[in-house]
Amino acid sequence: MTDVNGDGINNESASQGINGLNVELYSVGLDNTQGTSDDQLLQTTTTANNTNGNPGYYAFKICSNGSYYIKFPTAANSNSQLTTQTTTAATDNNSDAGIADGLSPVFAIDPSGSGVAKNNSTIDAGYISLLSLGNLVWQDADRDGTKDITESGLDGATVYLYQDADNNGTPDGNALSTTTTSNGACMYLMG
Repeated sequence: MTDVNGDGINNESASQGINGLNVELYSVGLDNTQGTSDDQLLQTTTTANNTNGNPGYYAFKICSNGSYYIKFPTAANSNSQLTTQTTTAATDNNSDAGIADGLSPVFAIDPSGSGVAKNNSTIDAGYISLLSLGNLVWQDADRDGTKDITESGLDGATVYLYQDADNNGTPDGNALSTTTTSNGACMYLMG
């Protein structure tokens, strides 16, 4: 899903699903520990429309009792990343994928069981769009707010990026990022 508001919960419309993502199912192996050498890739699939025509769905058929996890891509495209992981066991509509590795928590499947122990459709991943911010720092010699052809960029200016989470016009906390300009130019990539 595209997590439009970045809260890690799928509270967006059904049309916000993302097709074309490769999703992998792993077993944790005999040591029952995720991410070790005995983990085994069991199946891969690609997200697609469900029977109602909504994008972003996937499914695996699991026939054996065991402990499993899902691996999602860490980005849906070059301008996205996984959203906040909000894992709550057997809860649907939250993003279960770890931001750094795309791995879900380990979950158990028992094909002869019931509920999520048999049919677990609660393992989801949300993605947020990255934004770019920046342009030019220059000496505005004539103080008109417009860069004129005779005004050049300033080297060595430090630019700070702050967040105003409560929208009160005052930065909250320390700078999220800093950069020093070269020829007055600066560009940020942030999520």
